[in-house]
Parts: sequence; C-alpha cells; structure tokens
Amino acid sequence: MKTTMKSRLSTYLLLMFFLVFLSNCSQKEEKDVFSDNIKELNGNVLIPEDFLQDPWTISVMDSFLFVGNMQGVPMVEAYNRFSKEQVNTFLTLGQGPLEILALSNFQTANGRLLIRDLFSKKILSVNKSNISKDSVIVEPFFTLGDYDENIVASIEKMVYMNDTYNIVYTNDSEGRLGLLDKRNKTLSHFYPFTEADILFPELDASRNNRLFSCDMTVNTTNNRVALSTHMADMLDIYEYANDELKPVWHHHGFLPNGVKVMAFEDSPLQAFYTNKSVFGHHDIVSSDKNVYALFVGISAEEGDIYFTDRVRVFDWNGRNRFEIKTNYPLKRIAVTPDDKTLYGISKDEDNQFIIVYFDLTGLI
Repeated sequence: MKTTMKSRLSTYLLLMFFLVFLSNCSQKEEKDVFSDNIKELNGNVLIPEDFLQDPWTISVMDSFLFVGNMQGVPMVEAYNRFSKEQVNTFLTLGQGPLEILALSNFQTANGRLLIRDLFSKKILSVNKSNISKDSVIVEPFFTLGDYDENIVASIEKMVYMNDTYNIVYTNDSEGRLGLLDKRNKTLSHFYPFTEADILFPELDASRNNRLFSCDMTVNTTNNRVALSTHMADMLDIYEYANDELKPVWHHHGFLPNGVKVMAFEDSPLQAFYTNKSVFGHHDIVSSDKNVYALFVGISAEEGDIYFTDRVRVFDWNGRNRFEIKTNYPLKRIAVTPDDKTLYGISKDEDNQFIIVYFDLTGLI
C-alpha cells in the first residue's frame, strides 16, 4: 500500500514538474516571440526634408507613394517612388464634404487611395488613374451621416473590407470589434470586453475601453484583419467568414500601464498616460503575405516614444515571426504588396522629417 502511494506521489510530482516546465517554456516563447529573432536592415533617404511639410502617414500603390500631412496645405502629396519626383498634390483641411478634419491612416483598395477622417469618420477616395492628371478628383466613398448616433459614437477606428462591410474597432462593451453592415446600417459586435480588461473600475466603460485603442490593416484577398494596440503589447489577427469575425492568432504581452485617473469638475473621470507609460505600437500595415507593426516598447522616461527602430513582422497566420532593427527611426510605415520595399516617415540628425526606404529582398 505504501509503495503504491509513494509511486502515485512520485508520478504526480513528476507530472506537475513537467506541466510547470511546459508552462514556463510557453511563457518564454510568447515573451520573446519577436526579439529572439532580430534582423538588422539599413535604408536610404528617398525624400529629404526640404521637400516635406509635416508628414503624418504614408501609403504605396503601384508606382505612387502618398504622403499625408497633418496640417499641411495641401494635405496629400503624391510622389513617383522610383524617380522620387512629386507627381501631384490634393485635398484640403476643412469641414466640407470633400475635405478632411483630421487625417487618419491611408488604405488602398481596388485601385483607389482611401482617405479616412479621424474625427468625422468618413472616407474619401481617389482613383489611381486620376493621380497624374492636372486636377485630382476627390470623391466621397463612405459616410456615417445617417447612421444611428449610438453606433457613430461607439466607433473608434474603421477600415474598408468589402462593399458590404467595414470592420470597426469600438469602445462599446458589447464587443471591441464590429462588422458595420452598409446595406441596413447596423453594427454587429464581436469579442466583448471582459472583467480582466476593466483596468480602472472607477472609469465608465467607454473610457476604459479606449485604453485599448488600436490601428488596423486588412487583407481583402483572404478576408483577414490585423490589429496593433497603441498602449499595449498586443497584436491580433481575425478572419471574416460567414458574417462573423473569428480569431486566428494573438500575441499579448503587457497591458496599458502607467495610467493616471483624474477628476475634473462637472465631468466624468478621465484616464491619462504619463511619462511612465510604456508604449506599444505606432502603426500596422500589410502586404498580401505579411503584416508589419511598429513596436516602441519603452516609456517617455526611457527615450523617444514617437519614433522607433523596431518593426515586427509576421504572416497572416501569426507565423514566421521576427523583428527588423532599422538604421533610421520610424514614425509611420508602408510596404509594397510584393514585400520588396518598406517605406517610412523618419527624421534626420537635425530632427527634420524625411522619407526613407528599405530593400526587403532576401529578408522576407
């Protein structure tokens, strides 16, 4: 009897040790999922600071490189990325139907440059066939003007998926992701915020949820969307299928941190980031095969949080993961559909904006 009990106890302890060992290995693999495989990459200047205004975002389509300015006039500059010459400029700042209040990230789809307004959440478009003409035609593409006001208020970010749906990121506790049906003007929620996501119970739900604000990039060929969280080490891939969004892969490291909650007279409690807050990701873009995310990973106390030399790369299944370390610090990025060239908004030694490029041949 004693021998049997001893045998069972030994087996139990051995099993527990094995499970702990596996758990530690799994945790270590997740923690070092990118930094264990670092590839250095040197780039070159494409457009020097003399030709730029205040670049905020960039995108590439065919031979064109688009540079979007935060306050510049005009707001969008189109360059030939091979000759490096400026081809055209267009779009003005304003509240008109064909103007933008605050430029969000670009998106390209079906031969069009999609220009998203961060405040009004509308989308304008420019057909690539018009870029080289004397007068660029800017057209309305999508607006939330006649949608339910609760839907409009809940949407934080939005990307075009197809003619039926836009994918949105919301501050609604019913689901952080949503499918915005453009046929009947409804919003279907997916992946509700859980108790673990409520970092500050004293805040209302929408302000808690905004701590997980993110950028998104889509692959309309295989109906997938990738998310990178601004103030957390979180990357997620979802697949659109049968009118649903289904998880494919995620990497979750640190959560939003270093946050201070403050009260103001006659207003709800607000959450503010501090110089101790560690930043997550600045930008996320994709090619047909891979996703590229700019990762910061430091706080303002530790260094420059607005530029980073770390680009995380993974495919649309979350595999083939590695990190690129660049010789230029980057604020925003763009990549060609064939994974041959990476472009970025950077700064020179005088802290002036420049546009740089990197040859990815042999690296991807």
